[in-house]
This record gives sequence, structure tokens and C-alpha cells, in this order.
Amino acid sequence: MMGVDYEAWASSRTFQVGDSLVFVYSKDYHDVNEVTPNNFELCEPSNPLERYETGSDTVTLTNPGVHNFICGVPGHCDIGQKLQIVVLPASLGPVAAPVPRPVRSPSSFSSLSPSPSADSPVNNGPRYQMGPAPAPHSAASDSSAKESASTMKTTIMSLLIVVLPLIGLSHAASFYEVGDFNGWTTKMGVAYYKTWSSSKTFYVGDALIFQYNKDIHNVIEVNFRDYESCNPNSALARYKSEYEPVKLNRTGHYYFICGFTGHCEAGQKLEVLVMPASLQNTTIIQQNNTSSSNPKPDPVNAKPNPTPKPKPSPSPPLEDPLVVLPVDDATIASLPHNAVSNPRVWSGLSMLSLILLKSLVSS
Repeated sequence: MMGVDYEAWASSRTFQVGDSLVFVYSKDYHDVNEVTPNNFELCEPSNPLERYETGSDTVTLTNPGVHNFICGVPGHCDIGQKLQIVVLPASLGPVAAPVPRPVRSPSSFSSLSPSPSADSPVNNGPRYQMGPAPAPHSAASDSSAKESASTMKTTIMSLLIVVLPLIGLSHAASFYEVGDFNGWTTKMGVAYYKTWSSSKTFYVGDALIFQYNKDIHNVIEVNFRDYESCNPNSALARYKSEYEPVKLNRTGHYYFICGFTGHCEAGQKLEVLVMPASLQNTTIIQQNNTSSSNPKPDPVNAKPNPTPKPKPSPSPPLEDPLVVLPVDDATIASLPHNAVSNPRVWSGLSMLSLILLKSLVSS
């Protein structure tokens, strides 16, 4: 169906291996094509991975990863009839609901509450008092009460041991310095940023940090077509500061290029694939990685071949003396608010720990 925000629909759901998508549509006006990421961005249905045309198709998700679907009728994909989803491994899917416990007979609750009165309505069933029923005072009851209190304290301490470390983790965010020590530059060759990106896993809520000389570089977010053609004229967003954090707030592909003439063609372009935050087991600050991201500059591809023009205007130099500094805690603290993770989880865990501490003191 056209006019539906399929991106919003997909982002509000979690898909895992074994789930199924059901496409219902008029086969006289629509079809369904599963395509590659490139053909998804280009709305190109000519070489689909799978094609469905019955009008009521069930697609079982058998592999984890990104799956892309478009309508192959001319013009339909271009106006939004396209769907991209991220499929999680079955082992990482939502936890199954607990199996209901068998219903016990009223007699089994006799130690917890008095039996229902004779004039109680039959359909109300037995009524149970919340908490232990009064019992005659005795040494045995005192011992039982002490044992119960000890168990309660042990349980609370166990919960605190789990919750307190989570407070620190939930308050952190993952920051990636684009290019690591090399920064955002033209010096590294045409394949450098592709290699850099493919060596990392990005999650919703992470942030990219671009460091560059603003006199001769910038950062422009574009769509796939403009990324491939190095076209900066239809930017989705523009960044011009020397220290630029860009938050990744949705799943899917992001595309960035430098808008200065020739820079994108020289390799100053970046594509990242963002995964759902639910896949992230830990939240850490990504520090510089010199072992995988510090290759020597490529002397062959360090400078682009400028497009010949009748009267070419001088372009900014491709080499720049930028010194990229590692990201430390003080730097992260100084980042703008939009680059910092949402504090709601941290606040919730803090409140839970406070409640547990109060329970421990009062017990």
C-alpha cells in the first residue's frame, strides 16, 4: 500500500529468525521483490533475490541480517512502497513468557489466609490475604520470621549487586572517532573508510565523531544515490564544525561524504550500517584502535583526478595538518546533549537501587 510509513512501522517492531512477513495487496497493481541493499536504495527491481506476485505472500525470515523489500511497479518504490528490516538471530529474540503455574486448590493456601466465608459468592473464589496470616506467638514462629528476614536481605543484596554496575553501563554511550587517529581526511585512499566501517558494529544511540579542518573539509549526510555519485547538492544534513558528533538514532544505512570538490572521489566518504540497540550486550566507549585503523596513506589514490573544466577554479588542498586527539572522559562530558545517551534508563536504575537500599535498611 502506498502512503504508509513503512520505516516507522519496521522500527517499532523486533524481528527474529523464524518470524514471517505477510504481504497482502492487489496483484493487479503491486508485487513484492526482495532485493540487495544497493537495489533497495536505487528502487531497482530488475534482479530480485526473490519475487512474489500472488497478492497474499508469506515470507519466512530464515536468515539474520538486513532484509530489503520493494514494489517493482514503476514509481511505487520511489514514493515509499519499500520496507527494510533487521532480523535478529533466534537466540537473541524476546524472552519467552513464563509457563503459567498450575492452579492450586484452595486448601493449599490454608497457611496463607483464612478460608472463604460460607456467604461469599461462589464465583469470587477464595480470597487471599497479602502476606502471612497471623499465627500464635511461639519460638518456632520467631525462628521462621528471622529466617524470612535473612532471606529477604540476601535477595536485596543480590539485586543490588546486579543493578549497581548497570547504572554505570546504562549512562555510557558508544562514540566512534571516524578514521581513528587519522580523522576525516582525503589522505587515506579510496577504500580506507569502507574498511574502517566494516571492522565495527554500530547500534542505535551510538555517535560518530568527525574531526577535521573546517577550512578544507565538511561532513554531509546524503542518500545512497548521492553517496555513489559523490553529489553534495541534496544533503539530508550538513555539518561544518571541527569536532562533529553525529548521533545514530535509527537502524539502517547512513551515508556521509565531504562536499569539497574532489574529496569524495578521493575516498572521503563513509557508509555505516546501524543495528538495533537490543543486539548490544555491553555499552562502552570505543577508543582509538591503531592496530586496524592506521594504515599508511595510499600515494596513488591520495589525490583525485579533477574533472576538466574550461576555466577550473582552484580547489582547496587535499592534504591537511589536522592532529586528531583521542576521546577521553572530559571530552565526552563536553559533547552537545544530542550526542549523549538518554538518561532515562540511568535514572530508572538509580531509583530502583534507592528503593532496594531503603528496603535493606528497614528490613
